[in-house]
Amino acid sequence: MVSFILHKEGHSADPLVETIYDIFTVAEFCFFAGFFYYIISDKSLKKIIPVVVILFVASSLIDFFLVLDESFTSGVQAVLILIMCIYYFFDQLKKPNSFLIYNNINFWVIISFLIYVAGTFFLYIMAENMVPNKEFRKEYVIINFSFNLLKNILLSVAMLMKEEKVTPNNFTDTHLSGDWDSIKSINNLS
Repeated sequence: MVSFILHKEGHSADPLVETIYDIFTVAEFCFFAGFFYYIISDKSLKKIIPVVVILFVASSLIDFFLVLDESFTSGVQAVLILIMCIYYFFDQLKKPNSFLIYNNINFWVIISFLIYVAGTFFLYIMAENMVPNKEFRKEYVIINFSFNLLKNILLSVAMLMKEEKVTPNNFTDTHLSGDWDSIKSINNLS
């Protein structure tokens, strides 16, 4: 967003601004990848994540020094974050103890990034080429602000919630917790 505003104001030629934007993109991905590494239980995937981070940082450096195309780094970052978010949900579906996934703080963090990245993916890819278009700049600000606000609200939900450990083994609904061989259990269902 800062980079776009500076483009709008005519400061796009400032190499310091471009460098800060590129560093932020790489740092943002590294922090998300670290969070993803922390919440994923698959040991084989935990070995792959550092390799992906190293390859992303290397490609970002190559892009910065040789290509100078901001949309490439943003696009690769978005695709990788989307893949991680989708894998998280796939991993949660495989687990038998993921009864109420929305009671998990990690769910809210992942869903916030999934919605934000999916909503701004094409926007960031097109931004570099569409900056001169005045109408695009207005739409850019509205779309980016909206998804950023939604992401921040969902992250706030994650920070404010108290995580409850609810699993099918300690589920306390009286209609479902009885002995199925007794008449009392059948009466509880009605």
